[in-house]
Amino acid sequence: MNSFHVKRQDVETIIRMTFPSYNGKSFCIRVQDSYTLENYWSGGSREQPKFLLNNNGQVKVYDAPGKTGNPFLPDAHKSVTIPKNGMIAVHSIFCGKDIGIFFYVSTDSEFLPKMLPVTDNTLTFEEKVVLHSTRSYKNSYAGMNDCRFREAKQATGISLESWNAAVDSCKAKGYLNKAGAITMEGKNIDPGSSFFPKREA
Repeated sequence: MNSFHVKRQDVETIIRMTFPSYNGKSFCIRVQDSYTLENYWSGGSREQPKFLLNNNGQVKVYDAPGKTGNPFLPDAHKSVTIPKNGMIAVHSIFCGKDIGIFFYVSTDSEFLPKMLPVTDNTLTFEEKVVLHSTRSYKNSYAGMNDCRFREAKQATGISLESWNAAVDSCKAKGYLNKAGAITMEGKNIDPGSSFFPKREA
């Protein structure tokens, strides 16, 4: 599954069609071939889906069938194939907290935006470490500062000088803001794996 964050203005039309009263700020597109329904409340969590189909330029929106809201029925746990001319918009709530709206599309979807994020193949090893650390850790924890650098140094051996230089270059590229927080563009950059990238021999 590939996923990337988008700004509200990029998906405003779809939001108005599916969740017009939603005023949150988190929007994410996920590219995958199927989606498993979880359209029922469980422990304060729920994924409410809206199905969109594009028939010759006319987009229609459909609610999930009523039976999918009952976790004791098989329909509530079905895996749905996402067609080329379809999209599933899902408002996600986890433990009572709004997580945002996720837009599920297939790899060859007609709904897929033109502005797909481009992989930055020019990222240095140090920049990948900085982006991974910024996405994965808080900078302060339990009275300790510079937690991101500390974790990165322990895992990769990166020096403070190299770390600071990589932070500055990530800011210049727009992947971090002036305060060092990761931007939407930074979130959409895949630094490698879910673990710290390994320096090439």
